[in-house]
Amino acid sequence: MVGSPKNIGTSVFRPSLFRVVLWVLIFLVWSSWMFMLGIMAGQGMIPDSLKLKNVVAALQGIKSETKEPPKTEHPEDAELDDPKFGFFDDLTAPASAPDDPPAPNEDKAPAVRYTVQLASLENQENAEAFILRIQKKGVSGASHRVESVNGAWYVVRSGEFDSLAEAESFALDITRRLKFKPLVTKLPE
Repeated sequence: MVGSPKNIGTSVFRPSLFRVVLWVLIFLVWSSWMFMLGIMAGQGMIPDSLKLKNVVAALQGIKSETKEPPKTEHPEDAELDDPKFGFFDDLTAPASAPDDPPAPNEDKAPAVRYTVQLASLENQENAEAFILRIQKKGVSGASHRVESVNGAWYVVRSGEFDSLAEAESFALDITRRLKFKPLVTKLPE
């Protein structure tokens, strides 16, 4: 018959309920894994076995020949060596050196003291607001005006320590409380 339509190509793909549930579960597991990897990468906690360099080396069947230095907790530490962050060194340097250094006295504290720098802000109002926020979380701080090549900055510091180990231990406690990593610096003499 010339005028009657034929049902050619009208088959419909109908997957079974098992296949639909299986694909939904696979998608949810994959999505959850990608989400967790994103969180871990953002916190600097991604496992070494999942780092791109190690994965590529494993796929090529060879081990990476370059040894990386031991990783710290945060990837930001490597960024601090960047010259564009050199102003941190300028902030901790004394504004002017005294002409006559004081005579050494054995009763005085050690020559090198350390502190934990929590922030470096461009105006005093922001520094005071920051101090109020950290005090609510149980951390004391004080702001100090520091002159650098980039102008005046208000550095928020917390604590004074005789050893670097004490300062780093305090900085680790600050990291846990405030959820960011502070900078351990030498106090200007």
